[in-house]
Amino acid sequence: MQTTAQIKLDVASSMSPPTVYAKQLDKSTRYVKATILQNGVPYTIPEGATARIRILKPDGTVVYNTATVSNNAVTAELTSQTLAVGGIATAEMGLYKDDQILSTFVFYVRIERSAISDEAIESTDEFTVLEQAIRDAGTATTSATSAASAANTAASNANAAKTAADSAASAANTAASNANAAKTAADNAASAANSAAGVANNAASSANSAAGTANAAAQAANDAISAIYHDKNFLLTVNPDDSLTLTYNDEEE
Repeated sequence: MQTTAQIKLDVASSMSPPTVYAKQLDKSTRYVKATILQNGVPYTIPEGATARIRILKPDGTVVYNTATVSNNAVTAELTSQTLAVGGIATAEMGLYKDDQILSTFVFYVRIERSAISDEAIESTDEFTVLEQAIRDAGTATTSATSAASAANTAASNANAAKTAADSAASAANTAASNANAAKTAADNAASAANSAAGVANNAASSANSAAGTANAAAQAANDAISAIYHDKNFLLTVNPDDSLTLTYNDEEE
């Protein structure tokens, strides 16, 4: 449920200002669509340009609202605040891109008074452009805050990961050091075992030599004893200190 007034506005030359008719206190139903001209021919609105409607109301308050761009036309709503006061309002469209502003020549909005009191709606300035900018800024602030929080969380996680990596590296270094110490101890133990084996082998060899010598002595003793028993001229005497004395008797019987 809406109605749209079609007008033409020039950005280069003045023409007889068109008049748009509206009713006081109407809301969300009245729009104006302005075809933009340059010296009477259609003007190509640059890509990326935005549009706004600027209105001076009959009571001196102002409206500064956003509008939409489609091809070479600009459409704007005549808001309830625009139509809050009966009388004739002066309006214009503005095109914005980067730091450039291009405005049309004016048109009029004749607002027929409502049958009810003019004070049913208080007439005030209306700046939806600024309100939208504030909302956008708030959204951007919220997004920036969320991004900062996410960045802080990521930094915290990165720091935690670095700490864990440092701890793991330290543990690995400690394990490597312990392994090297264990290897050194094992090498030392092996060397000591080899040395002990060498000493044991030498001792065994010495023991074997001593055993050989003892066996030879025992054999010699046995041979001597055997000779004694076979030669009656030998006399074996046991001394008081348990030592033995061997004498030879050369007298023949």
